[in-house]
Amino acid sequence: MPRLTTLFQNQLVFHISGATHNSRWREWEDRLQRETLIKKITVHAFVLMSTHFHLLVSVKSRDDLSFFFNSSRQLINNFEQYKNSYRYIYRNPLEAGLSLSAESYSFSTLPALLGKKYSKIPVVDHMGLIVNPLKILDWINTTQVIETK
Repeated sequence: MPRLTTLFQNQLVFHISGATHNSRWREWEDRLQRETLIKKITVHAFVLMSTHFHLLVSVKSRDDLSFFFNSSRQLINNFEQYKNSYRYIYRNPLEAGLSLSAESYSFSTLPALLGKKYSKIPVVDHMGLIVNPLKILDWINTTQVIETK
């Protein structure tokens, strides 16, 4: 399993979520594209819901997140947390009953990563989606059953 510091080389990784009164995808695309150019943030996953958003991002400094002033920020400390956040973000539309599969939800960076649609948001994927899309999509789309002993 790769170490988080190896993947992100001196960057901080956050799962950011917050309420949104603006659910227009194009405006969010423009905003995130602009922030990647200005602040040098790296987007790893993004989902826009009707009332809130989820974003997995890496930055060099907490100051680079100033544009998300009214949001919750969870610092990701290890690769297991990164994987869980990645999966949680892309499963959000499924859990809300808005989509039958993560890759078919339009207001997400996942379809763009798969080459199914164009997005202005530059996304860096460390989960191997491009290398092994069927395995990763199965993992995202399948509800996990936690066994108790």
